[in-house]
Amino acid sequence: MFHMHLLESLVQQSGKNRRNESMANIFEYLKWRADIPFSADPFNEVDNLVLAQLAYTDFDGCVPGIDSDASVTLHEIYKKYYEIHTKDEILARTSFIACAPLLMDDMVDSNRYGNIRFKGYVNYIDGEKCEKKED
Repeated sequence: MFHMHLLESLVQQSGKNRRNESMANIFEYLKWRADIPFSADPFNEVDNLVLAQLAYTDFDGCVPGIDSDASVTLHEIYKKYYEIHTKDEILARTSFIACAPLLMDDMVDSNRYGNIRFKGYVNYIDGEKCEKKED
């Protein structure tokens, strides 16, 4: 919920809300801005929010790690990710970050995000800070 309110606030503050309505969520922003490359409208706070949310995706096996100089495009990541995971699996997740991988659906073929390159992936999870709640 916080992300949606932040997104609406940032879009309204930027004066770039050409549709004259509040953006409901990140997915709508992606559809709205998909055809506009960064060369036409530079990286902004909402783009930062999109990538921050995407960062919650488990990219193990999709993005080269810190021991490699190689990089991959979002298109390559998308293809590999969906070889490993299914949409049903993603939709069955219950965490607050469950939808993060679904952002790629609207990003992958966009002029704005499709050619972004990724590298140096680290999946760090602090086991001491993770707790499993028993029902």
